[in-house]
Amino acid sequence: MAQGMLSSFSDTISTQRTVSNIIKLIDPQDTPCLSYFGTDAHKRIRMENFPNHKVEWLEDTLRVRSDQLAEALDNSETGVDIDDGTKFKPGDVILCEDEKMYISSIATNTLTVIRGWGDSSAVTHADDTAITYLYSAREEGDDSDAQPYTVPTSPYNHSQIFHHEIKISGSEMNATSRYGIPDRYKYELMKALGGLGGGNGKKGNAGDLMIDLERTFAYGERVARSSGVAGGMGGFETYVTTNVTDLSGSSLDPKTFEDAVEDAWSYGGKPNVIVTNAFGHRKLTSFYAGSVRTERSELTGGVVITKVVTHFGELDILLNRWVPNDNLYICQRDLIGWCTLRDWKEEPLAKTGDFVRGQVVGEFSFVVANQKAHALIKNMSTTS
Repeated sequence: MAQGMLSSFSDTISTQRTVSNIIKLIDPQDTPCLSYFGTDAHKRIRMENFPNHKVEWLEDTLRVRSDQLAEALDNSETGVDIDDGTKFKPGDVILCEDEKMYISSIATNTLTVIRGWGDSSAVTHADDTAITYLYSAREEGDDSDAQPYTVPTSPYNHSQIFHHEIKISGSEMNATSRYGIPDRYKYELMKALGGLGGGNGKKGNAGDLMIDLERTFAYGERVARSSGVAGGMGGFETYVTTNVTDLSGSSLDPKTFEDAVEDAWSYGGKPNVIVTNAFGHRKLTSFYAGSVRTERSELTGGVVITKVVTHFGELDILLNRWVPNDNLYICQRDLIGWCTLRDWKEEPLAKTGDFVRGQVVGEFSFVVANQKAHALIKNMSTTS
């Protein structure tokens, strides 16, 4: 029993709640690498006998054009020891620093050469100095010599199975009303797949499984499946091992960045995209803030760039929250992507109790072809 005036706070038991009839997910729902590189690499690379839980792609190179001295040279020696004589043949012209040499014969790893060929001068060279094949200059009527050659290689990756179970009690499914959740099963499916399939999620929003797949770009581990062992797909760092710059906590600077792009270009690559987290994007923006092409606006401040123009091509910047903040991935787009062995499929599971149960399963692999066409800058400072 109470006396006096009734107010809005006198009776809280019977007050109807004002609740939103839609639930907003706060977690990030973007998968930029999946969208950019795609999940159809098996088509672009023309894989035969697909699908299979192991995928391979064939690669080859043109003639190897570099080696190094296996001894120090004075300015008159004509017998030149190198690491690998099979890379050259008689009639080849090689460059050692600024001196050109003409190879007249080869005995295993010893080249007999004419020093200071042409207008160059014979000088001393230190052990391990690089030598480079320039071109062939044959004598008229000369007999043929065996040509150095390369053979294809077959990098490979394993597939990885992704799984998400949905299990809902009969009471929750059929006898409970909730704001923002007209169908609990579809709601949980939407959280698993995002805007895919029957989950009724917003198109373009990724769910847990899509984010799992996205993260294999930076964190994937190549593991062969066997009895009791789950197979795993290798990511970017499994394959890109040549053009790798480890800054060990030092700051990224413009020269280091452009050197990495040049490294990929020097091996024949056409790098056209940079994958980076927030700090890397801000760092790249700071490099070029003073040379941005823009239209004047008196209502907008700040600079954000989405492309970088270098001597070696124009590169998109792909901002990706799912890669490490201290890494920068420099890629050639058409040589990277996921392979879809089994696309996402939702299927019901046997009913053995008072619940509804289903699962979502998908199986994918990952390709990074021609690893020298890409580059990686890792362990850069994220404070300076």
